[in-house]
Amino acid sequence: MNTDWLRARSAQVNRRKGVLTITMVGDVVVALPLARINDVFPNALPISDPRISDVRIEDNGATIEWPKLQIDFSVAEMLPEFMGIVTAKAAARKAGSTKSAARAAAARTNGAKGGRPKRVLSA
Repeated sequence: MNTDWLRARSAQVNRRKGVLTITMVGDVVVALPLARINDVFPNALPISDPRISDVRIEDNGATIEWPKLQIDFSVAEMLPEFMGIVTAKAAARKAGSTKSAARAAAARTNGAKGGRPKRVLSA
């Protein structure tokens, strides 16, 4: 899958409006409210900190970084999250974190047997 469209060319923060504007490689412009970033990634950005204006693009457009705050985000992971797109990686992460009584019971049973059963390879 070609992910060149998920590369950023530039990024700016408008503190007065509280918006992060990202210009993508294909000249698509995405404006994200800074508060929304903190909704998705709780307390990730100190919005009131003046150093938030110092934002830059790193890793050939793959990462948005605030060097003075030591914060960075992967563009490929961040943008789909804000656009409501569920990536395979995100779906797998969510499925793997599902907790249920049946799953807990299976884990206890396997633990009592000495852990996960060994894989049997047939010849």
